[in-house]
Amino acid sequence: YLYNGVKKIDQEMLRDFDSRTIRYIEKCAMIETLYHTHELEIGVSLIKNGRYKDAFATLRRNRDFVIRSRRANFEVTNSKLMEKLHGADRESVQKRIDLLSQQLEENPDYADQIFQLGLSYFRLAENDWKLGLDKLKRVLELNPSLAKGREGQDKGRSLYQKLSEAISEIESYD
Repeated sequence: YLYNGVKKIDQEMLRDFDSRTIRYIEKCAMIETLYHTHELEIGVSLIKNGRYKDAFATLRRNRDFVIRSRRANFEVTNSKLMEKLHGADRESVQKRIDLLSQQLEENPDYADQIFQLGLSYFRLAENDWKLGLDKLKRVLELNPSLAKGREGQDKGRSLYQKLSEAISEIESYD
């Protein structure tokens, strides 16, 4: 809204511009508390004094600060989750997928989150593959001479090893 006012894009909008802009900014600060900073107060003061370009620059810095803060918070959360992801059970991996998916709803173009979500799905597949191997092991405990059980287990172990190596290699890109 402030950008449009600075650029004078919509003359109709300029009526009661100061109070409308301040109202929008205050709503943003109520919704996202990270916006409520000293920079915000300076920006509002600049609007009241008709210094729209300065207000726009100040509030843009404030917005950039919020974005950096969110990313930093995500990075801390993400690295804690990654530490726990190696060898994690299916439920833990699924919780991570749910968290990343929720965060991507807010910021759908955040490439690092998308990358981490992809890794999480690989870990989920690895987890499911391990469950399949456990079931084949149980088949052979019940019937050691069952050829398809032994062949399935051998092939499954080989592919599981390749999957685990591929995931580790992809994680090293991070």
